[in-house]
Amino acid sequence: GLSHPDTLMTMNRRAAVLLKLKRRQEAVEVCRQSMAYKQELCNSFQPQRMPLLLSMIQVLEGLDQQREAEVVFRSVLKRCEETLGPGHPVIVELMEAFADYLWRSS
Repeated sequence: GLSHPDTLMTMNRRAAVLLKLKRRQEAVEVCRQSMAYKQELCNSFQPQRMPLLLSMIQVLEGLDQQREAEVVFRSVLKRCEETLGPGHPVIVELMEAFADYLWRSS
């Protein structure tokens, strides 16, 4: 279905390819469709979904949607800490990705 992580990952990849092809408007539309399902993922975080969430954030960055990307990062980080605990390796990886994102966007 449309909210399945594999479908969303494919949509993110498609948006990234469209960006590289300089087809920004199409990429924005694909990203919007994909982001419509992000809240469900953030509310039911599972470690195997991490690559999907990180790819969503990369697409948002590419679309110059830094504020939305930061909201997604913070939401995912909070949910992960609640689910896995603050010292879990996924939390460390996500915090590193968030720090990289903040560095690039400053």
